[in-house]
Amino acid sequence: MKKLKRVIIIGCGKIAGLTDTSSTHHVYTHAKALKKNTFFNLVSCVDKNKKNLIRFSRKWSISKASLNVSQKKEKKVDMAVICTPTKIHKTSILKAFNLKPKLVFCEKPISNNILDLMEIIKKKPKGISLLVNYNRRSNFFYSNLKKNIKRKKYGELRSITAEYNKGLINNGSHLIDLFHFLLGNLIFIARGKPIFDFNKNDPSYSFLLKSGKVSINVNTGNAKDFYLFNLKFIFSKKIIEITENEKKVNYFKIKKKINYKKYNDLILEKSEKFKKETEFAEVYNNLESKFKGKKVNLTNIYDEIKNQKLIKKISR
Repeated sequence: MKKLKRVIIIGCGKIAGLTDTSSTHHVYTHAKALKKNTFFNLVSCVDKNKKNLIRFSRKWSISKASLNVSQKKEKKVDMAVICTPTKIHKTSILKAFNLKPKLVFCEKPISNNILDLMEIIKKKPKGISLLVNYNRRSNFFYSNLKKNIKRKKYGELRSITAEYNKGLINNGSHLIDLFHFLLGNLIFIARGKPIFDFNKNDPSYSFLLKSGKVSINVNTGNAKDFYLFNLKFIFSKKIIEITENEKKVNYFKIKKKINYKKYNDLILEKSEKFKKETEFAEVYNNLESKFKGKKVNLTNIYDEIKNQKLIKKISR
């Protein structure tokens, strides 16, 4: 019988598992992803909020629940999952290091303070991997799109347009990490005025970026009106549009114009469902692969520094 990797969750709020249910096949939280993965064993949870701690431990049948992280009380754990509020991520990570796991997996962003990130790198013990949960890197659609951009399956990538709201750090960071994942280095060009639609310390901005010859135009709306997260990739031979807040993908292909032979037109080729409900499960499949020594599509601490440096430029 194989020995399962022992996991502790630090922070028992919504993304940790309070908002999920075990009765559906959809996976939207860490606890459910862990319970569905046969490589991991969720053995312990920690939260200073006693009410949340009790609800969480009962909901996911976790026998060991604590109000704080204690090296003496915890048996050996292989992975620590950080789901505390962003403002205490650094403290939570440093406490998790004391447990000597092989891997620490933190909700995004680790911090929007570059000095915090540098301190974490300095204090991180050798032999412990630190990864960040920008879950779109594990989505099959985006991982395949990355390959197809490189292979030029749809011709040259000309430009990307995107739209989001609910804060540059909170939600826009997903776009920035995704662009880094798909394209590599990004150059900041300009930004618009802030829209305070989520948190007074985290407004949304429209902004322009560039990666090589690819221009990236990101627009924002107001989250008080409705939620927004869509993208469009314009290639020389096709347009791929992720719409309805990542629920649907439209593919447009070239059609020759009859009256204007020098110009091409576009027609809808096909539409398909954007498969997001398995994204969280794939994150943990990637974490399993990481334990097995394989290369994975996950954000590391150095990727996160790139993300936060660009966020600083946009919000400056």
